[in-house]
Amino acid sequence: MKSNAVPVAIIITCWMLICSALTTLITNGLFTLDSLIVFITLTGTPALFNPLAKVVFNLRPYPFVLMKKRRRLWLHLNPWLAVGQPGIRDMKGYWHALSDTLRTAMKTPQHTIILSSHLLSPRRTARLLRHFPADHYFCHTLSRPIGHAERTGLQIDTFLKEWRWYTPSMQCGVLVIRKKEKR
Repeated sequence: MKSNAVPVAIIITCWMLICSALTTLITNGLFTLDSLIVFITLTGTPALFNPLAKVVFNLRPYPFVLMKKRRRLWLHLNPWLAVGQPGIRDMKGYWHALSDTLRTAMKTPQHTIILSSHLLSPRRTARLLRHFPADHYFCHTLSRPIGHAERTGLQIDTFLKEWRWYTPSMQCGVLVIRKKEKR
């Protein structure tokens, strides 16, 4: 198991340096009580992301979000959902919500549903496809590499909202589902 101490220490050190530079710019480089207050405020700002994520998630409590783009429905995990270290009950709830969301989306006529996620492994894809028999649905699976910017974004997002370091997989699963037309 890899240690998370080094990346976390680097991020915290860089953040403190950025806050120091911003404090110097804001307070004209003078070390006063005002500059200390500005520094503490800037340094503590990331601590607000976790409570903010909880508030926003309570406004939209669904674990999955459907977005329509040109006759295609893109299924996304709710970005405000904290998914770190889920228990068995949480995992069952996610799977139930995912299958319900997909079934609801499939009721929409003539739409293709696309699910792309770094969490979509071949095993999870196979489990998901059990809900969509081949005689009623077209299903196509792909795998694509996750870009450096996407990996970094996932890591920073997880770090700021859940205060843990996360290393996503190098591959991203893509699942495309479309209902077959009745003849």
